[in-house]
Amino acid sequence: MQYSEKRRKHPRADATIEVRYKSIKDFLIEYSRNISKGGIFLAAPEPLPEGSKVRLLFYLPESSKEIEILGKVIHTITSEGGRQRRREPGMGIEFIDFSPSSMKEISKYIDGLLAERDIVIETRREEPRFDARIKVGFKSDRAFLWEYSEDISKGGIFIKTANPMPLNSRVQLRLSLPGRSEEISVVGEVIYVLKEGETGRGPGMGLQLIDFEKEGKKEIEEYIEELKKKRG
Repeated sequence: MQYSEKRRKHPRADATIEVRYKSIKDFLIEYSRNISKGGIFLAAPEPLPEGSKVRLLFYLPESSKEIEILGKVIHTITSEGGRQRRREPGMGIEFIDFSPSSMKEISKYIDGLLAERDIVIETRREEPRFDARIKVGFKSDRAFLWEYSEDISKGGIFIKTANPMPLNSRVQLRLSLPGRSEEISVVGEVIYVLKEGETGRGPGMGLQLIDFEKEGKKEIEEYIEELKKKRG
């Protein structure tokens, strides 16, 4: 079974957790980027080899109980591979041995994260969304990228991208609306991130539009009215 297929068994939630583990030479502390009931992805400049077994120690937020889990490295992104793919280096670790109480704590934590994300997504749906392929430019950590939107509303936009920005980050966007000669400059806040295969829409990021330059808001509203008329 491919790694990507394994990941889809368990929804992943973005989570920054301090995790301790032992490498070949040292006892290290790294941070997670996301977690599921089946595993965790750790950001690490020198990931362990695939197939390595590793004992993980960490505390979940608002918990005083240290969790200890035996994991197996099933996917790595090296520094070189990360530069080529514009991804952070690290390793995906599958949970293979743990106590029932540890998994109960992890499941409770993840269910809470996913519930919060669902609330954010549902809140955004209060504004009617329209399918729209719009060219969108934004600056990532390493480069200025051009991607395309999947849909847009008066309050937000979903951008299809394999390089989403971190949750809650503010991003300067340049929108090229169809039929307009000038780009629109907008500031968006990332309110949710979808990984590959999640909800059938990922990978990508949903942004709430929070600040507009000049007539940007008016231009977007006029464009949405055009989409609404086309939809009938």
